[in-house]
Amino acid sequence: MPGPLKVSKSIVTMDSEDQEEIANYPAEILNTFDVSDLPTHELQFKVGAIVILLKNIDSRQGLCNGTKLLITFLTDNVIVATIAAGKNKG
Repeated sequence: MPGPLKVSKSIVTMDSEDQEEIANYPAEILNTFDVSDLPTHELQFKVGAIVILLKNIDSRQGLCNGTKLLITFLTDNVIVATIAAGKNKG
């Protein structure tokens, strides 16, 4: 698939007022956690790729678990996609 690859990583810092607690969980440790049924620490996307929605967002708009989406635009914090199939396509 042509085009640049966009890499999205999970959160790599802790948010706490306790500096000692933050020091106990550096990014290297946070990135090793592997929780079943959740995506890995690093996801790679390209415009034009098909992704599957993993959470019910808006059933009236067709954004339900398992909906196939076509990525149309990527930024650092946002994935813009359209529904790829079904009655709510586009």
